[in-house]
Amino acid sequence: MNPYIDLKGASGVLYRYTLAENARPKTAVSGTFVYVKEAKPGPKIVYAGQTINLAEGAPELWSEAKAKGATHLYTRLNVAAAAREAELADLLAVETPPMNEQH
Repeated sequence: MNPYIDLKGASGVLYRYTLAENARPKTAVSGTFVYVKEAKPGPKIVYAGQTINLAEGAPELWSEAKAKGATHLYTRLNVAAAAREAELADLLAVETPPMNEQH
């Protein structure tokens, strides 16, 4: 899987996410994250979320995501809560990750 993926929101904005090796982000900074599975023509989002601490919050549902086919965790630093929420809403206006419907 690539070290970066670009995801396009409904607004047309591209958001660049960075691979968290071993599904463990190394930073405690706030941000958004996605669990993805490899698919064609590109990665398919299994879950998209946001947290105030990527190191703790991003891996929280990883076991469940793996059971649903997720293979990689990607993160994007984003300190401002309003910006995280807007980004997530923009992505979810295009994507319908199966785990987001459950959580």
